[in-house]
Amino acid sequence: MKFSRLSLDSIRPRPARGAEVALGIHEEEDDGIEFDPRRDISKKDWEGMREELEGFRGTNWWAFSHMAMRLSLLFPDRKAELNLNNTAFEGMKGRLEKCRGMNGQSFSRMAMRLSLLFPDRKRELNLDDKDFEGMKGKLEEFRSNGDWWNFSYIAMNLSVLAAERAEIVNGQIVITNKKPKLTREPKPLPVRSNIA
Repeated sequence: MKFSRLSLDSIRPRPARGAEVALGIHEEEDDGIEFDPRRDISKKDWEGMREELEGFRGTNWWAFSHMAMRLSLLFPDRKAELNLNNTAFEGMKGRLEKCRGMNGQSFSRMAMRLSLLFPDRKRELNLDDKDFEGMKGKLEEFRSNGDWWNFSYIAMNLSVLAAERAEIVNGQIVITNKKPKLTREPKPLPVRSNIA
């Protein structure tokens, strides 16, 4: 292992460079990989994806939910253009109901997408203990079989569904977790006196 010595010159603060220091902005090295949906996906591409989404509307709510999730992550500011209305919610919820009790993995995927696309309507999914037990059962099955691919998928879905709130904000999934429940009352802190 090679070590180098620090000199006082090497640890002196560099002179401030305007807004970079004041705002805490730092430049990252360019790794050559760039992709910005706003720049790299054309209007024609967007229209093609929206047409694909519309093709699934009313005929394949499973595929519709996948496509709506992708477009919401790519363009969160254009989510209104996806027409995710009550009909879409009820259609996807109907597909969710077909999965309820049959397949914990499919159920968790659909429930996760619905809760992210419609964060204000999560309660309407009527997720109960039996649903969570089914999903946790699949999680345990994948764990015991060493199927880490599917284990990670259902664990991600559970983390979204168990959260107080999960939503897409600026192209990112933002999860607000519930405050942990205390299993016992905290012990009172001892009283300290300032006797010298």
